[in-house]
Amino acid sequence: MRNVFITAILVLCHLSVYPREMKDTVMTNSRDRLIITYSVVREGYKVNVVFKNVQKRLGRINGKKYKKLDELVVIFFDRTGNYHNAEFTDMVPEAFMIPSSVEYDKSDDGYFIIQGNDNPSMSFTVVGDTEINWDIPIYIAHYEGKEKYKLLSVSRGFSVRVDKIEKDKLSEKVSVQAITSTIETEGDNDVTTEILTSIGTVSALLEVQDRLPFSDGLQYEITRLRLIQDKVNDKELLTKIKETLTMCEIKKSELENASSEAASLAQAQAARKAEIAQQQALARQDSIQTVAQQQAAEEKKRNMWLIIGGVALAVVCVAGNQMLQHFRNLKNQKNMMEMQQSLAQKAEHEARRQVRDYAHDKTRQAMNDGKNMVKKRVSRLGNKPNGRFSI
Repeated sequence: MRNVFITAILVLCHLSVYPREMKDTVMTNSRDRLIITYSVVREGYKVNVVFKNVQKRLGRINGKKYKKLDELVVIFFDRTGNYHNAEFTDMVPEAFMIPSSVEYDKSDDGYFIIQGNDNPSMSFTVVGDTEINWDIPIYIAHYEGKEKYKLLSVSRGFSVRVDKIEKDKLSEKVSVQAITSTIETEGDNDVTTEILTSIGTVSALLEVQDRLPFSDGLQYEITRLRLIQDKVNDKELLTKIKETLTMCEIKKSELENASSEAASLAQAQAARKAEIAQQQALARQDSIQTVAQQQAAEEKKRNMWLIIGGVALAVVCVAGNQMLQHFRNLKNQKNMMEMQQSLAQKAEHEARRQVRDYAHDKTRQAMNDGKNMVKKRVSRLGNKPNGRFSI
């Protein structure tokens, strides 16, 4: 009886506390890749999420600037505002939204850093039996020193998933343990107690087994039953052992079928996604061709207008040149007329000057000739004996 109670307690503890390790790959808006490893530990309605490791692979933008990955950290925020001594630049931190079915107390620092051996954890309480998908914005930051971080990029594709509690299965485990205890009290030896305990444990573990392969504890109990059945002489116990082993085979077959159906469904979904992707690619190609045709038509229209504009500009230039040539010719003709008039005036002035100079010369010459004649006459008269003088 004591062994049965201990087994029941261990089974219930196994059902209520279970760790689940997850690995998620996300991309940031700068094409940086993060592989985040975390575990979800649930104990009833209490949940603890522990971030164990993160692998970083930078894209082209940040990869050229930051060569040392150990200087980069991964950060997420549970509140906004004052972060004590820490300072974040280049981007405005965005805190995750708390789901309505979660009770969560915000941290004092307001942020969590996933780096190296630091394993930040966040604990919360789930209200009700709903499934939780908690979206958390993840940032990559460069540590500048003196508690100053430069936020480089953000990813909004990271989500923590917490499955809901299945109460019905828990109640079934308790009832199985109670029945086992009742049957065991009717046994009268240790082998019967051991067999009933194993049967109860196998039944309880089968109910919670949802995938292949079987857990180590379930495989151990199945092997134990197969070894013990050779020591059993009681037909009723032997029948129960065979029924339990048959249940195991049926459960295994069901899980194999479910796995096969899940694989077929996944394959169908993958084929559907591939078909949708192909249709989207064709639609994108058609849209690209349509855009290219529109651009070609617009380019042709633009070139035609450029040609028309060039011809019109050439005509305007020729007409303008002709008008300018006409105005130049008129100006040249005017200048020639003015020059001819100026030459005529200069010739007239020169002729007048020459006439005036000729008249002056002749006048001076006549006066000089008259003076000379007078002088000669006077000279001749002065040489006569009577000294008379007449003109």
